[in-house]
Amino acid sequence: MGAVAAMLAAAPSSPLAQPRNVFFGHLIAGVIALLLDYLCNPKFDLNYIPPWVAAPLCPGFSMGLQAKLGILHPPSCSACVIYTMGLPHIKNIGWYYLACPLLLDSVILILIACIFNNLSEDRSYPLYW
Repeated sequence: MGAVAAMLAAAPSSPLAQPRNVFFGHLIAGVIALLLDYLCNPKFDLNYIPPWVAAPLCPGFSMGLQAKLGILHPPSCSACVIYTMGLPHIKNIGWYYLACPLLLDSVILILIACIFNNLSEDRSYPLYW
């Protein structure tokens, strides 16, 4: 989330930093990470691909789908890799990983960016929702 915060503070006019991209980019990345985890986690008896293959596939699939939908947000790729290569205490929360930390943190960062970037007359955020 550090890259997201930096992007929202330093480049609020970037299309990649708009609320729709931040929120849905993380949603897509999280869903893809969870779905690929079903294919590589021995806990689900579907151990079709090794985790070292799933880790690079996650950001690739995520960026591809985001580009196709027009909601590209590159920092969301880290969320994919963090979950796919995560420790057991990260993977044990499963689908809750989407709600907290991904989506909750995204909403909080968007709200802070709205306040921070609109304090000055020279800056405006968001440009669109």
